[in-house]
Amino acid sequence: MLASWIPVDPTVVVDTTNRIIAVSFDVVANITGGLSNENNSMQLHHAFLVHLNEDHKVFKASVFWDNNDATLQAFVGKIKAKLSTATEEKLHAIHSRGKEVLMTGQ
Repeated sequence: MLASWIPVDPTVVVDTTNRIIAVSFDVVANITGGLSNENNSMQLHHAFLVHLNEDHKVFKASVFWDNNDATLQAFVGKIKAKLSTATEEKLHAIHSRGKEVLMTGQ
């Protein structure tokens, strides 16, 4: 669904006592759904949390964003509709070809 994303203006907070690294930033993203004629650019805030064990190795990582962002929902809905239409058209074409094969015996 997402063709590209670029992090902008990151803020990093390191909690050395609890071994947590927090990174917060805006993302400029282009949502295409893999469709060559679609470009839906948007900016959305993200936050990453990385938890380290006693050996300072990552054992857990999480990312957060607002899934209910109105622009995000509009673009995802638009892409889903186009992908659904494209899938229906492909299935119709396959079904039509199947009928032709049965009728001609080829």
